[in-house]
Amino acid sequence: PLTTGTLFTWAGSVQIISIIGRVTTVIQGQATTVKLGIQADALTIQDICATLDINAFLVGSLLSITGSYTDAMLGTTGVPTKAPTTPINAACITSGIIKVTYGAASTGAIVWEILWIPLNAAGSIVAA
Repeated sequence: PLTTGTLFTWAGSVQIISIIGRVTTVIQGQATTVKLGIQADALTIQDICATLDINAFLVGSLLSITGSYTDAMLGTTGVPTKAPTTPINAACITSGIIKVTYGAASTGAIVWEILWIPLNAAGSIVAA
């Protein structure tokens, strides 16, 4: 089932250009919300988008964010809707995480991909 957890970890300072989720197994036909958040060091997690209901999304559906913390995640059955209008800058002292949160334990699978650039020599992102 889709499970809330850490997608990526980062160190230093990075700029997130885009995050795309690609549905690889059909999402169960029930209300299933999804959102992304970042957490620097041991601080409180901050949403980087509002929730989207992915009820019964088909294989090949794509999820993306606009870059605005208040905008809902975007879902489409074609090419990603657009890259974020405002890249997200993330900085930490020790380490940070990019987390996905699902509102229900639904069956299905999503592969997450991230495009980013380092903002300092310590900047890096790796899959969790």
